[in-house]
Amino acid sequence: MLIEGVAMETKTGNSCRFSGFIGLVAASVGMMFSPHVANATPAFAVQTSQPCSACHVGAYGPQLTPYGRDFKLYGYVSDDGKSHFPPVAIMERTTFTNTKDKQEGGAASGFGDNNNIAIGEISGFYTGKVTDNIGVYLEPFSYDGVNRTTGWANSEIRIVHDGKLLGVDYVAGITANNAPTVSDLWNATSQWGWPFDVTELAPAPVAGTLIGDGTAQFQVVGAGAYAMLDDWVYAEAELYHGLSAGTRNFVGDWPVTGTDTYDGVMPYWKLALQHSFDSDHQSFEVGTMGMVANVYPGGDDMAASSDRKTDLAADANYQWFSKDNSNIISAHALYVHENLDLHASEALAGSNPKDELQEFKANVSYAYKQTWIPTVGFFHTWGSTDPVYWGTSTGSAIPNSQGYIAELTYVPWGKQDSPIQWGNVRFELQYTDYTQFDGVGTHAEDNNTLFFNIGIFFDPVPPIRDAVNAIEGNSNSGSGQHS
Repeated sequence: MLIEGVAMETKTGNSCRFSGFIGLVAASVGMMFSPHVANATPAFAVQTSQPCSACHVGAYGPQLTPYGRDFKLYGYVSDDGKSHFPPVAIMERTTFTNTKDKQEGGAASGFGDNNNIAIGEISGFYTGKVTDNIGVYLEPFSYDGVNRTTGWANSEIRIVHDGKLLGVDYVAGITANNAPTVSDLWNATSQWGWPFDVTELAPAPVAGTLIGDGTAQFQVVGAGAYAMLDDWVYAEAELYHGLSAGTRNFVGDWPVTGTDTYDGVMPYWKLALQHSFDSDHQSFEVGTMGMVANVYPGGDDMAASSDRKTDLAADANYQWFSKDNSNIISAHALYVHENLDLHASEALAGSNPKDELQEFKANVSYAYKQTWIPTVGFFHTWGSTDPVYWGTSTGSAIPNSQGYIAELTYVPWGKQDSPIQWGNVRFELQYTDYTQFDGVGTHAEDNNTLFFNIGIFFDPVPPIRDAVNAIEGNSNSGSGQHS
């Protein structure tokens, strides 16, 4: 497959979504236009010498192309044969949020009741090849500018091996991570699903599932194995365990007091049929997955029993690339059915003994020349009647929410012919329209949200290396003149 003039082969790729740098937007963009341009691209891209568009639809991520999924499948280890140590990157997001109705008392502590500007996130990453069969994607530092907290975020270690079994090609590996579905190769589940950026300064529906909304992310750690057989069958299974309150405080998973905690072993699995064909210009995936978790509501681990959540889900994904790759269509869908056995919630608060929650999400995006990316999506969450357990913001006994999201994204760089290859920027304008919010249709539109996001990523190593080389070159030149 050919993207932006880059010959596409298996076992190579990049992931440019996960880098950026700290600073004000204007100063950041100004620095990117500095004449001292390095011949390298951020983090994974530096490692592989490929532009962001090679692995990412929209040239920014996290939505992966077939090439990008292959790079992740093989454990982040493919490279250009050169040393690019250290493989670090930084990301920054600046946001603006407007809601149709004002939020009395402020959208969050320290913010006004509407039209809020915030530093949404500043994150640091260490990503790339460790050995020929070990790779990492680590986000040990992430600052939340709304809640003013710092903690870890999506992190994964992979150990991989490939070969033949009874004449069939296979790729098999071990994954250790801190968020169920972070290992997924596609973009329908919670960790990498669209919308990729959301605001914390607007009302959000109260109910969410383990698989669809990542309600256990960063509160657990786990490990397991995955395998791809003949580029057709993908299987994955992991076991997770909830972190103690002390450990959650240490890694910055805030707040801890009064929030649910996860107890015991939590299995997660996925089985999928997937394939790329038409010279990688078309791809599809259909899969099923599940997870079981024991939960102490409100973190009350002194209760005689815990609640149990059991998720069963299905996802479907499709991608189409035009022959010159200037047009890309991607479609993603996810359905989750969550059964809740509420032994602890019934005893502590008087909820139903059993509830259920269902969730459906779907979106379609079109990428033109990996630069302009309009996306439309639909979401619907519905569940059983339980005025105690759901605790909706509207007082409704049902958690039902439904709506539409429209987004336009502009990514000027991240392509082979971009003026810089060590930084990128993404501009997003997003509108969420609610037809039902926390069980109520009347005035659901009061929660409608206009969200503008500027994401910047930056690999700090190439410009620093260029500056050092320039200083050394000037020094050597000066010494030569006086010799």
